[in-house]
Amino acid sequence: MIAVFRELFLRQDHRAHLPILPAFAREDRHPRLAEITVPSVAMVGSADRTTPPSHSRRLAAGFQAHD
Repeated sequence: MIAVFRELFLRQDHRAHLPILPAFAREDRHPRLAEITVPSVAMVGSADRTTPPSHSRRLAAGFQAHD
């Protein structure tokens, strides 16, 4: 499935999405994590490239900020 997705993804022209990338880089929702009032857990795997352990620790600290 990954190979099929990769092949389809690489066939597409993604230039139309480039203008939004800087906005994603600037957006920071961490200050709002304290608004989460239900029990929450941040989980990460040791091979997770999109959410490294440092990011998960920051998420978990944000959840606990309202205590």
